[in-house]
Amino acid sequence: MVQGVQEGGGGSAARGGGEPGSVEAARALGQQLRRLRESVQLTQELMVKLHGGSKTSISRYENGDRIPRATYVRDLLEETRLRGVPLTEDALAAMWAMYERALGPVGGRNSERAALYAQEKQLWLVRDQEAQAAEELARLAAERDGLETDLGSGEDLARRQELDTDVARIHEARAACPAPTAVHRRENQDVPPWGRPH
Repeated sequence: MVQGVQEGGGGSAARGGGEPGSVEAARALGQQLRRLRESVQLTQELMVKLHGGSKTSISRYENGDRIPRATYVRDLLEETRLRGVPLTEDALAAMWAMYERALGPVGGRNSERAALYAQEKQLWLVRDQEAQAAEELARLAAERDGLETDLGSGEDLARRQELDTDVARIHEARAACPAPTAVHRRENQDVPPWGRPH
């Protein structure tokens, strides 16, 4: 178990410590990041080798001197899962809440990083919606294909027309999704479902 996050969030580390955007909140986040990394015997060197960055950056994150990008947190959560320490949904929510508390508001001490995180969250939401739409389209196409082989009844023809309408609606909804910003295109990384901020 990873203290604070895995155990369901008892102590100040789980709450993020300090005011939003404060040094105390950054330190609490850093302590939790270190605990997560060490809980799976992952060295700073190996984390750099696997995901890029530098040992200096990781050290600064873990000391609370700097707030990491959300991709670092996501990558660390992925490593813990791959190494046999998956976190519960509650623990993941607590981890992302701690991250958001350390960032603080846009316009605060970590304004630029907080604004970037807000954009990343929006992108992750759009990607979730895109994935759901693609799954629905595949399901509808499979159902429609099954009806095309046997159009004997008027009921089948009516259902096929309903499916065509549903497919058109999904295509319209996909077209209405906001386009990623330049930051999103530069990042171009998917987020596993368990690692999305809440």
